Amino acid sequence: MHTVLVILHITCAAILFGLPLGLPGTCRRAMAASQGALQVAAADAVRKGKILGGASLLTLVTGVSLIMSVGGFGAAPKNFHAALGLMIVAIVVSAGIIRPAGSNLVIAAAGDTLNQDLANKSIKKMAMGSGILQLMWLSMLALMFTKF
Repeated sequence: MHTVLVILHITCAAILFGLPLGLPGTCRRAMAASQGALQVAAADAVRKGKILGGASLLTLVTGVSLIMSVGGFGAAPKNFHAALGLMIVAIVVSAGIIRPAGSNLVIAAAGDTLNQDLANKSIKKMAMGSGILQLMWLSMLALMFTKF
């Protein structure tokens, strides 16, 4: 069972790293192409946001399950505790920055005319949030291999 949890944990974590890569750039290019292209890109960003939310929760749940499988929080190394704390912060960043940015991008692209200001702000927030999450992901990965 431990091996299955590790495989599921790593798979979900890989989704968290890979899925948002290039998403803001795709939205910028779509906005430059046409409003219709941005509508499609924004809908895709929202869909990916939902997938990221599910992968985040599964990463968290499998991480806690792995901690329990080694004897609980008292037996788990401190680096796992630090990574768990970062994961919770990452979920808050994702829910507080990236998801709303995707929703606002859909709003900006809807209707007869493109709301250029809202679209640009949304893409910038999406890029910022993605960058923060990538840094946090790399930090959590480093914590998995660094014992203290």
